[in-house]
Amino acid sequence: MHWRLVTCLTLAIVSTAAAATQNPAHLAEFPAIARVKLEIRGTDEADTVRRQIAAFFQLRTILYDLALAQGRDRNEVTPDEKRMADAFYVEGATLQMNHKVTTTKYDVDPRFRDALFDLFFTPAFRANYFRLTKQMDDRVAARSAAEQAEFKQAQSGVAAGATTDPGTLEARRCIASGRSPLDCIGSVMSAGLGDLFGNVNPALKPAPVVPGLRVNGVFPGAAGLSLIFRADAVELKCAELEPASTPYSIARQGTGVVVTVATLPAPVAFTVQPNGSITGPPSAVIRGQVLSGMQQGTRTYSDGRTEPISRPVYSTRDVNCEIGTLSPTGPSPRKPLGDLANAPVFSKPAMDLAGSKPLIARPGLRLAGTFASASGLALEFHDESVILTCRQAFVAREYHLAVSGAVITITINHGGTPLALRLLPDGSISASGSVVVTGRDVAGVRDDGSVIYTSTNDTCAISTLNPRRPS
Repeated sequence: MHWRLVTCLTLAIVSTAAAATQNPAHLAEFPAIARVKLEIRGTDEADTVRRQIAAFFQLRTILYDLALAQGRDRNEVTPDEKRMADAFYVEGATLQMNHKVTTTKYDVDPRFRDALFDLFFTPAFRANYFRLTKQMDDRVAARSAAEQAEFKQAQSGVAAGATTDPGTLEARRCIASGRSPLDCIGSVMSAGLGDLFGNVNPALKPAPVVPGLRVNGVFPGAAGLSLIFRADAVELKCAELEPASTPYSIARQGTGVVVTVATLPAPVAFTVQPNGSITGPPSAVIRGQVLSGMQQGTRTYSDGRTEPISRPVYSTRDVNCEIGTLSPTGPSPRKPLGDLANAPVFSKPAMDLAGSKPLIARPGLRLAGTFASASGLALEFHDESVILTCRQAFVAREYHLAVSGAVITITINHGGTPLALRLLPDGSISASGSVVVTGRDVAGVRDDGSVIYTSTNDTCAISTLNPRRPS
């Protein structure tokens, strides 16, 4: 593989003059690069560049889609297809480099693609494209249906007593509690993959969850500032800096809660406000990466085939970022699980067991980890819910945290009887009284895929709950 930093490229023009001799014949429909530059115009110069970049990449995708629909992948295209696809790619990549643009809103916009069809292609070409790609989509859908059928068959193994696999048992318990199946399966998959990679390389094994405070939510600011908090890190974006995942810590200091983001050259501290917003300094210098160019190269395969490739080039820069007070606009987006998230079982939000209220993560201060008492009561906190466990009975409930000076109050919406608890400075949870936990467990799966549950019920005394530290 050979790389070079490109400042100027001489590009081959894809001409329709010789299109009649091209293989396959439908390449005659594709526009020349000069025509794309002439006819693709935006609202201003910057928008024109973005539209032209997207046009070249979408035209290349249309070309490859047709090859794939005919059973040929990118390694099996004809010389004419490869020459045209490479020209589209190099032109788009060069515009990206010269104008320092990485992605545009038009890149995968189906409406923009439809506009390209209307501008450059005949109705017959368009009809043939959608006929062939629909056939390809139908094949993919059939394969997905088969995979979902396998998932359903595997899911039937979660019937009580049907398995001793720890991951399956944990997923069964999680789903029975009322949490989202997507969250439950995602947690089990993440843990399983972490163990798998950790066995190969201990450095890849994820750190265990340490019980305590976390932050969740999207906190936008001025001048391109954005903080997206998750349990393990915050994704920080400021002005022209590329988004970067940065560790953060939470501490109770004096009469409040302080969130410290480990930015360079110096960390930035935020104070959590009673209304859920966070207040930092008026401004701070943050060091990060900026896009400084595109490096062009050529990939050479063992059979002699070549294709142009590119990668972004970054440089380090310190930027003065305006901060101040940031208010959350919503919870952090969940991490994707690929095609698994499209299965029908994941299409509905999690609901509490009364079926009246969805369990959705609240932005702001949250808890993570498990807290347990000697009475058999345990609280397992997640972004969107807490699982109350009283021996063999368990149920997921909504909760929220309130900060008032040095006092942090936890309110769990436990049916008609809210539970009020207090998070103490030593990390334990304090309360008194007793709680009745009415839940359910999985008994089996019906032929239509719906789950059969049995009711569970138990009463536990509420006393001090201590964080369950990882061993």
